[in-house]
Amino acid sequence: MTILMATNYAPYRDGVAAYAIQEVRKLLDEGHHVEVVSPVPSAAHHHRGLGSVQGFAKFAALARQYDRVIIQMVPELLFGRCRTSAERAAVWQGLAGLAKMVAVEVRLHEIEYGRLERSTIERKAAQRALSAAAKVGVHTETERKNLGQYLDISTIPMAVVDHGAAFAPAVSMSQAEARTELGLPQAGQKVSGGEPTIFVSIGFLQHHKGFDRAVTAFRAAGLGDPSSPDRAANAELHIVGSVRVDDPVLLAYADELATQCQQTPGVYLHRGYVSDQQFDTWLIAADVVVLPYREIWSSSVVERAKLFGRPVIVSEVGGLAYQSTDDSMVIASDHELLVALRHFVGDDDGAPADASAVSGRRALDAAPRNRTEAQAEIDAVNSGGNLNESPSGLRFDVAPLVRPSPVSGRPGVSLIKKVIRRTIDWELDPVVRQLEALRLAMAQIAADRDRVESAPESRP
Repeated sequence: MTILMATNYAPYRDGVAAYAIQEVRKLLDEGHHVEVVSPVPSAAHHHRGLGSVQGFAKFAALARQYDRVIIQMVPELLFGRCRTSAERAAVWQGLAGLAKMVAVEVRLHEIEYGRLERSTIERKAAQRALSAAAKVGVHTETERKNLGQYLDISTIPMAVVDHGAAFAPAVSMSQAEARTELGLPQAGQKVSGGEPTIFVSIGFLQHHKGFDRAVTAFRAAGLGDPSSPDRAANAELHIVGSVRVDDPVLLAYADELATQCQQTPGVYLHRGYVSDQQFDTWLIAADVVVLPYREIWSSSVVERAKLFGRPVIVSEVGGLAYQSTDDSMVIASDHELLVALRHFVGDDDGAPADASAVSGRRALDAAPRNRTEAQAEIDAVNSGGNLNESPSGLRFDVAPLVRPSPVSGRPGVSLIKKVIRRTIDWELDPVVRQLEALRLAMAQIAADRDRVESAPESRP
């Protein structure tokens, strides 16, 4: 069978590109002829500027030549240059038309619920397109239920596709070998109390990944201080990853994170591109993987951690509770993150060294749950509620500032816009960084307010 896969692709660095490479490898092993089309120059066989009505038309002309088409669906792939709901609806309609000519499978890694809620025309177009597909795959049952709040999923050929079905280890080694390669402590090294518990947070350095939350909770729990007589302090947190693109907002967050790590004993930031082999080496070296995401649909890191039997501390967002294993812990607040960290170093009372340093959506005596308990609670409320909303109703999920793309439908204007952007970047970049710093400060203010309103009232 001839298959065309539309996706971000190597050397483009993101989770979908990494996922696609592994699925292509699996399809080739099964004997299929597979070609890849990507929106930017890459290792793909074809390059088409998807992300617009014109781009999708060119992609469709290519796709009709194959027996099967797989689209690794993320919003920017299909809608990157669309500026209006009408344009986006036209792309959805084009997908519906293509599905009538060739078998189309859509891997729904992400979809923008807000746009479906706000735009009737786009919601109807998405309904037609996904209903016409041969298969629509989501990675968790939670995602399927969430989508059902906006679309009639009874007409959509939807299936829950194992996120890690095509994953295979990139390296084979013991934990001791992995720690030796990475220069991490073995038993009896660095800390007189013995081998420290190694926590690892790995992935691109972005605000929604929440690695800063891990650092704050690690410090508040009293971990990582070699001078502490507390056995539970015998731990290290290693944050591993790079900035995906040189965007001022992402760079500002990475710089803030670096400062936070430098000021926290026992926390180390390993900033730089991580190959597949290095990625798996870090997972093998870890005792526990820490993923306190603020927002996500599903996680390839969770799936790769499963390959090596590593428990994960995950946020109760997206489908992560569904993805995680029963030896993992699911957290819904910063305090629960703190409790989970101390649990994995053998201190189950969870008493923080500084309870005022963390905040939580739940009462401060709440404890994290395992995957089964968390998923049962999510199912019971049908994914209701908003974890980004404080008890007082104060929302703090303000989106990062994104500068508009220097593109235009008029000939030559895109080039002019690009020249203008490069000319004024030296003036605008500091402003963008300052706005991002203000946004992060707003989030911290809201979190502090949560802490005060969630804490049990005390009177003299």
